[in-house]
Amino acid sequence: MIPGDPVETNPDLSNCNLLSINENPLDEASIKLSPNPVVDNLTIEYSKEIKSIEVYTLFGQLLKRVTNTKNIKFGKLVSGFYLVKISTDEGSFTKKILKD
Repeated sequence: MIPGDPVETNPDLSNCNLLSINENPLDEASIKLSPNPVVDNLTIEYSKEIKSIEVYTLFGQLLKRVTNTKNIKFGKLVSGFYLVKISTDEGSFTKKILKD
C-alpha cells in the first residue's frame, strides 16, 4: 500500500452484523440480592419464578445448587467471594457476592 492510495474495503465484510454476548432478555436491574456481604442466608428478590440458584467459587467450581426457591444458605461456606447464578425462564444472571 502506498500512502495516499484509497483504502479498499472487503465486500464480504461490509454487511456484517455485530454479535453481542449479552442477548439475554432477563432484566438484571429487577433482580436484587441481599444482603451483600452475606453471613448466613442470601435472599433474591425477583417478581418472576426462579428456576435455580447456583453458587460457584471464583474458579468456577459448583458448590451449591437449589431449585424453586428465592433463598440460599451461605452459613457453612468460608469467607470470601463467590459467584451466584440465578436462572429463570427468561435467562440467567450471575453476580459476585461476598461471604463474611
